[in-house]
Amino acid sequence: MASFPFIVKTRGSQATVIARFPVNAASRAYVDAEIEKVRHCVIPICGEDRQKRPGLIGSAVLLHVDGADVLVTAAHVLKDNADVALFVFGADGSGQSLAGKFLLDDQEDLAAMRVSPELSKHLSHVTPLPQSMVGSTVLDDGRFYGSVVGYPASSSKRPERGVLRTPMEVYSNRGTEIIGGRLSIQFDRESGAFSGKTGHGTARKPTGKSGGAIFAFRLLGINAVWPTISPKFIGIATHWKHKENRIEGVGPAALTRILKAVLQGVA
Repeated sequence: MASFPFIVKTRGSQATVIARFPVNAASRAYVDAEIEKVRHCVIPICGEDRQKRPGLIGSAVLLHVDGADVLVTAAHVLKDNADVALFVFGADGSGQSLAGKFLLDDQEDLAAMRVSPELSKHLSHVTPLPQSMVGSTVLDDGRFYGSVVGYPASSSKRPERGVLRTPMEVYSNRGTEIIGGRLSIQFDRESGAFSGKTGHGTARKPTGKSGGAIFAFRLLGINAVWPTISPKFIGIATHWKHKENRIEGVGPAALTRILKAVLQGVA
């Protein structure tokens, strides 16, 4: 029996027809495989609560641009935790201070800094995303298929004292470039998310993915992505608009501006 991408929701005597066009199985497998190649550039940012217990507060993306390592995240991740000592996981699994001066763009909710040689050593286990993958694959009409990669706070657990587990999650759905050059990706927890060994399942609440990466795939028709075009890193996730069922983020124009400013020595 044929399956059609339509569902009907009823409320009282009123019925609403909603069209859904998820990508086909082959495209989803391609997306998962491509993201697996690049997702390791995303790392968790942690801090301590009032009881001095470690906790996840956001995500960040490590890039290698013009010969330098640059860390990018959402500005509010830093500003909302200005009085908290922030750290990232070092190559040996220990917490390492997130030291350095970030350049903040409050209007775009974006932050970036050049990574010091010392911090680079601690992040030697992280594969920076190469400059060749920083760009835009958004079509002229603003459509794309997007993957949001980060560490949802709802997945962090403390199974024992002093230990913090922060499983990564990849959530993928259709996206558009909206007013102001920002990005908007549909969010439906029932659509499923990819989390490595567990495969596809119900998506977690994306709080904590702020500062995580947004990768874009070119759409092909109504239910597929181009299987020969690699994804591009086009933005940073900043807000979960839960009442609007979408994730919003900074787009490629703002990302390009702050990277240029950091590399020119503004920060």
